[in-house]
Amino acid sequence: MSLEDVLTSVRQARLAASSAGGAALSYVQAHEPALAEALGSLGLGVEEAGIWLITSGNIDAPSPIELVATGRAKDVVDNILRTLHGFSG
Repeated sequence: MSLEDVLTSVRQARLAASSAGGAALSYVQAHEPALAEALGSLGLGVEEAGIWLITSGNIDAPSPIELVATGRAKDVVDNILRTLHGFSG
């Protein structure tokens, strides 16, 4: 694989992540108002909020939107609130 092929893959991955993040954010705004409000408190831009929803800090951990999909939106809200108030764990 050439460097140009790698760069093309990176651009495609960024576009896919941006699209998935936008879809995740749209879903949260329409169906999870408490999470949308908490997410807004983080002060992220629209694209950053979407990317935050689809990524996790640990490769083995589910992303916030995956937690939402398993009925754990309240856990995501609680994690955001702990972060905002300086608590961990």
